Amino acid sequence: VRETDKRRQTALKSIDPVRITVKSGQVVVRRGDVVSTEQMQMMAELGLHRGQTAGAERFLGLAVYVLLVMGSLLIYLHEFTPKIYADDRRLVLLGMVVLVTIIIGRIGHFYSDFVAPIAVGPLLTAILVSPRVALMLGMMTALFFGLITDQDMRIISFVLLGSSIGIYSLSTSRHSYSLVRAGLWIAGVNVITILCTGMMQQINYRDMMVDSALGAVGGLAAAILAIGILPFL
Repeated sequence: VRETDKRRQTALKSIDPVRITVKSGQVVVRRGDVVSTEQMQMMAELGLHRGQTAGAERFLGLAVYVLLVMGSLLIYLHEFTPKIYADDRRLVLLGMVVLVTIIIGRIGHFYSDFVAPIAVGPLLTAILVSPRVALMLGMMTALFFGLITDQDMRIISFVLLGSSIGIYSLSTSRHSYSLVRAGLWIAGVNVITILCTGMMQQINYRDMMVDSALGAVGGLAAAILAIGILPFL
């Protein structure tokens, strides 16, 4: 028996391990597909699947993360903009803007993360509340949208930078066309951010061009949505 075990161990050691290379951005499994055993093992190695026991941990982490982000916004308002913090109507308005922005982002996520007009929330906040608060809200929506996109730093970067340049554009202009100009600025920064992060992640140029076009559409759509929603707030 010992001799058989030795031969078995020797045979196992002689077998080369099977290695599968997964590139950044590669789709491992699509929604609705039947998942094979190999795909399950691949997702487990990548940390994308940990079984049912991970459900409670994920929910707890999500709840604490959301409370932390919302708490940071309230602390910022209390310390740096006390008048806004004391105004219940503005707080309710901010809550509505965040909610609408996340819903819009969730809908856009089903088509493409880059086409989602997430910057609409910060743009509305810059006009209705203040640019300073809008910058903080832009950071918050970028973090929340990151949850929807599984913490994709490429998506978070494009949301954060696009929103910031849109707020800056609004803060330096008081003309009637300022939202249109902000949309153009957001579209341009979205394209540059998507191209730069795509090159860093070595994504093929065809996909980068498509993502860039979608990012430009998302920036313009944010301005158009803001124009359409503004009269109702």
